[in-house]
Amino acid sequence: MSESDTPIYGIDLGTTNSCIAILSRGAGRPEVIPNTDTELVTPSVVYFESPDNIIVGKDAKNIAVAQPELVCSLVKREMSKDARAAARYSYHGRSYSPEEVSSLILRKVVGDALEAEGRNRNEKARAVITVPAYFGTIGKNATKQAGLLAELDVLYVVPEPVAAAVAYGAGRSGEKMTLLVYDLGGGTFDVAIVELEGKRARVVAFDGDRMLGGVNWDQTIVSWIRDQISGQGIELAEDDAALEQQLLSKAEAAKKSLSKKKIASTKINIEYDGRSHLIDLSNEAFEQMSLHLLDKTIASTRTALDAAKARGVTAIDRVLLVGGSCRMPAVAARVKAELGLETELHDPDQAVAKGAAILAGLIGEGDFSVDMTGEDDAAAASPETRLVTMLTPKGLGIEAHNMKTGKDIVDYIVPKNSELPASGTKTFGTYEDNQREVLVKIYEERAAESAEPAENTLLHQTPIELPPGLAANSPIEVTYRVDDAGILHVFMKELRGGKTWEISLDELKQVTDEDMHRLKPARESVA
Repeated sequence: MSESDTPIYGIDLGTTNSCIAILSRGAGRPEVIPNTDTELVTPSVVYFESPDNIIVGKDAKNIAVAQPELVCSLVKREMSKDARAAARYSYHGRSYSPEEVSSLILRKVVGDALEAEGRNRNEKARAVITVPAYFGTIGKNATKQAGLLAELDVLYVVPEPVAAAVAYGAGRSGEKMTLLVYDLGGGTFDVAIVELEGKRARVVAFDGDRMLGGVNWDQTIVSWIRDQISGQGIELAEDDAALEQQLLSKAEAAKKSLSKKKIASTKINIEYDGRSHLIDLSNEAFEQMSLHLLDKTIASTRTALDAAKARGVTAIDRVLLVGGSCRMPAVAARVKAELGLETELHDPDQAVAKGAAILAGLIGEGDFSVDMTGEDDAAAASPETRLVTMLTPKGLGIEAHNMKTGKDIVDYIVPKNSELPASGTKTFGTYEDNQREVLVKIYEERAAESAEPAENTLLHQTPIELPPGLAANSPIEVTYRVDDAGILHVFMKELRGGKTWEISLDELKQVTDEDMHRLKPARESVA
């Protein structure tokens, strides 16, 4: 099959739900492809029924109440963690990384899409996959790994609010506007300021929280349910996984009921210890108990607005609400009150996938070239020639020794909010005569720029051997290049002798043939 015949999809790989779309050849519009349940979104839930039978989607979510120990969900929250801190999942004696679990979700949505188009489920496919805007090097690299493990040709990794903005602007005849995209999904929150003109999108600023989403509202209701039943003299077990799944399921249903219907309250029925416990949740109580969560999204929104102002963007034309959790009435009311602007609930469940499909179509037609290598010529490309201009969500630096203070510090080489592709170079010196080795430590900003190593995320460390006979303070040039996907490439050069090194970030390990072979039985068993 030629590359032109290979399907190319846009995929919203979500924390709670995933969605896949394609740019239709006839109308040239993005179309969401239904799964085998004829639904437009697929729950990002995996049920490991047996070593040879893995179920992804609605059935897996439904089974979670009965067999929570065999069900994996919210895996995306682990995707942006340091490899040493991220959870590993074990089922039937087999261990899975977050990337491997995510690859099974991708395999399901892509397989269903291929089948819907009359193709073989195992056929090769290309894809643009979305990530939260604040995902740094770890999260973006992990997402690309998940795609490769799913046997996809990953063309691009695009921030979710950018994809939503592209989808919004697609049918608006080149209208120039500045959008604030408020993206509250099931498991993550993003806010981005995006300048849009026709097909061109320029990210001005963004912020977000990978641990904040609709599920946090659900968990707040769960705590409230426990308190209510405790008030009846009944203590619900804390270590009962099946009970916890029941509570979360009932909490989610109550939240959706209050969001969809203009009602003052909804009833929640909990089955426990052979008895039914019926309690009433008012909309007022729900909004009050979750106010602190909404406050967090507003704080992030203000941070993004301040960053945009620092870049000279002070006026917002439109506010887009994206993500299923934006259906909660309190969200639109609060955002409008804070910003003084009307909000638009824009295709909350599908906008991100549709925007990714538009970008996928542009890449497939050769209208949008991207750099996934970090090479010099790509890094030098003019922003004016690019269809999408994005930013580094976090600063990137290297550990250096401050000779005056005697302390190790993080020296930033590529600052936060640098336009992609970005590059930076700094020169450091050896600290003693005939130094034979240096331990290179590569850091990414965690919450705010800080010179303290402990307040940054260590991406990678590796010793490199230096040429013999170097005098103290011999110059070593360090270059960071960040490609279009926001993935870091590191190059070093000893300036006097010319020796060079390219740092392999093996903490962000690459997919190997062994990885592909080991995951093959799981991948082929996905249903």
